[in-house]
Amino acid sequence: MNCECTTVYENSDERTIYLKLLGLDGVEPSDITVEIKIAGDLQARRALGIMHGAHINHHFMESLTPWLDDMKLIYLSAPGRLGSSPIETLTGDAYAAIFSRAFACLKEQGEFDSLDLLGYSMGGYLGTRICLLREVEVGRLVYFFSCAGGPTGIDDSIELVTNHPESRSDPEMLGCIAVKGFAPGAPAEYMGMVAAMLPVCGAPPEWMINDMIALGKTDYMAQLEDLPAGTKFMFVNGADDQVILGASSMATADRLAGLGFDVSVVTVPDCGHIDFPRKLHNDLLTGERGIALHVREFLNS
Repeated sequence: MNCECTTVYENSDERTIYLKLLGLDGVEPSDITVEIKIAGDLQARRALGIMHGAHINHHFMESLTPWLDDMKLIYLSAPGRLGSSPIETLTGDAYAAIFSRAFACLKEQGEFDSLDLLGYSMGGYLGTRICLLREVEVGRLVYFFSCAGGPTGIDDSIELVTNHPESRSDPEMLGCIAVKGFAPGAPAEYMGMVAAMLPVCGAPPEWMINDMIALGKTDYMAQLEDLPAGTKFMFVNGADDQVILGASSMATADRLAGLGFDVSVVTVPDCGHIDFPRKLHNDLLTGERGIALHVREFLNS
């Protein structure tokens, strides 16, 4: 497979690599680089590919590492952020083609034997497409505050950035888009904490907008019947999610169940779209059975 891997950082707990993919179909430019962080059990032969949502990079997802560290965790950053190349093809298909090829290259290089996926928000859409592409075999897909398509709460955000090009240079307007998914009544100090995280975990402003454009063209509901037989699915939904609406997640879950797939659903109370780091932290402090343990049990089932 046509790819080149360069390690840019490594210690006993994690590794960061730049994976250069050559000759990708349906993506312009066709030669691009993906930044990938590998953590968890670096010797494990079983891997979990973790795909972040719009507006952010893979660092936002790393709060999952302590909970899922019995497997190899592969965090990918989408185009236009960190060390991942920008692209001109702003579609979910293009994003998914990049991630699919990256996973296939890593498997060919002996990085893992089996692969499950966890897709947060936009990452769940991409996970659906990766399964459909069949370039790499996927055993389980976790829709983490996500779905395969249908009505969502992002439509007005897409309209905002499309009809108001000044938002590209207006931090306050971009901030409104970025924090749209908070649970109603989320503590002000938590919103401040996430705002402080954005310089590390956020995408550049232009790519916050590009993600919305790509996501607005993406809907895989009509293709679910073409998914590989035997794939298992889990849905983790926030009860207060205003971005990926519960109705959309459940529409995907119900459609998959109706097609005969193995489907599990967990709804997290008092949780909006980007509240899960707070919930994980609270679970750690209180010792409660929380989001990550449900995911871990599903992946180990």
